[in-house]
Amino acid sequence: MRTLLVKNLNRLLTFNFLIRKVEPLKRRVVVVRDDGIGDFLLFTGAFRNYVNFFQEDGYEIFLIVRDEISKVAKILFPKVSVIPLNRSKYYFSLSYRKSFLELIHKDVSPEILISSIHRSSYCDDIARFSGRNVRKIGYEGEIFLKKKKRNPYNEIVLSYDRLNKPTKGHFNHVIFHELQFLNGIIQKELRVSQILPILKRSFFKEVPF
Repeated sequence: MRTLLVKNLNRLLTFNFLIRKVEPLKRRVVVVRDDGIGDFLLFTGAFRNYVNFFQEDGYEIFLIVRDEISKVAKILFPKVSVIPLNRSKYYFSLSYRKSFLELIHKDVSPEILISSIHRSSYCDDIARFSGRNVRKIGYEGEIFLKKKKRNPYNEIVLSYDRLNKPTKGHFNHVIFHELQFLNGIIQKELRVSQILPILKRSFFKEVPF
C-alpha cells in the first residue's frame, strides 16, 4: 500500500510539467525502452532500423534504457545518445524523478517520442511530461496483454497522440509485435529477417556477462 501511495504522490507532484510549453530546439527523437537484457537484445535488430530511418531524415536519436543496460546500449549503438534511468530512484525519489523528467522536457526537448511496447509507468510519465508539441507514439497491443488486477499505469493511453494497434489474431513472440510497431512508424513492410538481432563477437569481449 505504501509503495502504491509513494508512486501516485510522485506522479501528482510532477503535474506541473503538463502546463509547461517548451519548443523543440532540434530535430530529435527519443525511444523509451523498459526491457531486461534479453528483451533489449531482441530489440536491437528493430532499433537499427529506427536509427537508419531517423538519421536519414536528419534526426538526433536518444535512447532511454534501464541503467544496468546502458553500457550494452552504448557499445551496440555508439552514434546514439543513451540516457540511463535508475528505476528504483525514479519511483522512490521525488528529486530524481523531477530532475530526470526535466532533462527530457527541457534539455533533450524531443520532436518525436516512441514508447516501448513493454510500458511501465515511467514510460507513460515521459510521454506525458516530454512537452506539448511532441509527437508521441505508443503501442496498444501491450495494454491488451495486461491483467486488470495489476496497477493501472499501463492503461494510461491518453498520453499519446497516436497508438499503433495490433492486427487481428495473436502473435506468439514479442518480435512480431516489434515488427508491426516498427512498420507502422516508418511506413514500410519489413520482414522478420530484417529485424533479427546480430551481435558481433567483439561485443561479448567488451561486455562481461
